[in-house]
Amino acid sequence: MTIRSPRSLAAFAVTTTVALAMGISACSQTNNQGAEQLASAKATLQSAAAEASTAASAGLASASATVSAAQATASSAANSAKETAQGVTGSTQTIVDSDVVVTVPEGVAHVVIFGSDVKLTSTHAIESITIGGSDNTVTLASVNRVSISGSSNTVTYSSGNPNVADTGADNSVSKG
Repeated sequence: MTIRSPRSLAAFAVTTTVALAMGISACSQTNNQGAEQLASAKATLQSAAAEASTAASAGLASASATVSAAQATASSAANSAKETAQGVTGSTQTIVDSDVVVTVPEGVAHVVIFGSDVKLTSTHAIESITIGGSDNTVTLASVNRVSISGSSNTVTYSSGNPNVADTGADNSVSKG
């Protein structure tokens, strides 16, 4: 994108800030766990927009560099917010929504499901899965530990011999 005037740059900075703030706001409604991270991302975006506006007054070349830096920062903040909204914190993914289809991202070793009617798949080995919801269908490549307190859940794994603790009702854990 080529910005030809300080006024265009200021309009671009404000538009980008508003759009990203709306996306961050949507993420915060999806998952309250990311509130601090989302607030930090929003503050970063507001600061970058202010810097871009100031730079626009000083000159177009400086403003363009500031916008590029702001875009990189915003992209990074948006990716972090997206991961948080998906329930990924470190090596743990927590699913609290119901009626969703989830693929466990690489790097996640522990999965916790509190929702119901979740269809979860992991194509890589994970350390543990804990299920507190009901009517979930889980397909795993491999898992070391399965803990279920919910009901009517189905867990299928391709390899390994997991330690299973099932205190719920009508659950199924099998190699398949």
